[in-house]
Amino acid sequence: MKIKAIITLILFAAANTINVSTITADALTPMVSQDTLEIIIDIPSTEDEIKPLEAVIEPLEDETIQTIEETEIEPIEAITEPLNDDTIEEIEESVQIDLDIETQEPVQEETIEIPETVEEPEQVEAPVITRESNIYVNGISVYITPSISDNDYNMVIGWISEMPYFLTEHIETISVVDDITEYTLTGENASGVTKQGKNIYINAVNIYDKQGTLYHEAGHCLDFFGGYSDTSTWNNICNSEWYDTGYYATTRESFAEAVSMYYVDGLNKSQSYEAIESLINTGTLGEDDGFKDNYTTLYAKYKTIWIYAGADDFYNEQIGTVEIGDSIQAIGLNVDGTWYKVDINGQEGYCRADMVSLVS
Repeated sequence: MKIKAIITLILFAAANTINVSTITADALTPMVSQDTLEIIIDIPSTEDEIKPLEAVIEPLEDETIQTIEETEIEPIEAITEPLNDDTIEEIEESVQIDLDIETQEPVQEETIEIPETVEEPEQVEAPVITRESNIYVNGISVYITPSISDNDYNMVIGWISEMPYFLTEHIETISVVDDITEYTLTGENASGVTKQGKNIYINAVNIYDKQGTLYHEAGHCLDFFGGYSDTSTWNNICNSEWYDTGYYATTRESFAEAVSMYYVDGLNKSQSYEAIESLINTGTLGEDDGFKDNYTTLYAKYKTIWIYAGADDFYNEQIGTVEIGDSIQAIGLNVDGTWYKVDINGQEGYCRADMVSLVS
């Protein structure tokens, strides 16, 4: 058991060293002096071994003190070292960088959402029907080469579907092909060509610019059926309005191009415009009722020929007859070869082609 006691030691000038290890609790007597040293000592009980006081108060050498001071001072200096302006700026920049990185997070989210705003599949219309190489449009068998895009495919289908029956009734096939030279007479690389008067071939190169070509070839089909470019009416129009157009200066090419311009680009030639519009509305070019020149003798070999005021035996009155064995002079034949124009006593009349004989 340890006993705390206050021992007052009176130090005398010539006092000897006191061995406190021999002092007992009962022998401690307080003393008063001007020069006193107050020491608090944990004194073990008499039963415990008391270590000499000299071991506790053993003085430290200078080197040991210096080592302790250095060890204690270093952490204090590291902890209490003041921050200068440069250090503060570095810390602020470090904090600012972290803040900048955090503020960029919303931008990264917007970047991820960008593909959602670009909806290319929705901008491209679904192909018309199912894309097929061969398809019927407007009563026409249509072939379109697989080499053109879906947009161009739909565009061509749209052109054909919008064509008037006035033109399509004379067209059997339309083909958009990669090599047009296989279908031209001389192997030239043309924009389009018509074969047998009813089959149209269009060059697939730059197809987006070929609507006029399509209608031009449709004009050839119409002319092949009706023979409009061979009439005196169109011959006069060609000489008047198409003589300086180069390739289109011929009657057939000028007629086909007039049809194309009327529907696609606008026909700015007045006589041609009036003739095509008359053909659309009445079936004739106007002045000569669409009849081409045809001078031949017609015989009434097996039946009487009835002559009418117009090329229609339902709406027009009968103005004369040619009895069996007689003949009459024809001056023209209509576009489909079903009616003749005749001269009957100086007056124009019309008779059905199936009622006459060309031999006596």
